[in-house]
Amino acid sequence: ASVAFFPADRALFVCGTAAGKPARCFRSPLDGSSLDPMTPDGIGSGVLGPDGAAVLVRHGADYSIYRGAGGTPVPVRGIGADSVIRWSPDGQSLWVQTGTPSRPQVDQVQIATGHRSPLLTIDAPPNVFTSARLSVADDPRFYVYETRRWFSLLFTFSGMK
Repeated sequence: ASVAFFPADRALFVCGTAAGKPARCFRSPLDGSSLDPMTPDGIGSGVLGPDGAAVLVRHGADYSIYRGAGGTPVPVRGIGADSVIRWSPDGQSLWVQTGTPSRPQVDQVQIATGHRSPLLTIDAPPNVFTSARLSVADDPRFYVYETRRWFSLLFTFSGMK
């Protein structure tokens, strides 16, 4: 499920599955008075664009953008197996996480062309084995991420002779 605020609006972008219905994403006023479809049936998560009119969705390994529930999806090239973090503030590109778990990198993928260019690289502290949940502000000089470290491992053996 996905949830986000619409830009400059008193509404939420919500995705989920109602009882007996297929998954879908909606625009819902904060008062909960209606659910206006944003994606076709069967699309249960997405990333709302900065204009509030476009939704990035993933179909298996492929990404597409919907502009309206009845619209035709527009394929987005250049993302591959990487994770989309967010849209760029101008809505012209997507910021995707790549690199290694101990040295994550964020690339910018142009929506129109699929052209990819580096945006930032994070030098994690020493002894960090993995990083997760990266969030980047509108100004990519500012970001936050979670790291995990293992200080010890326990191995157990049984049945040894």
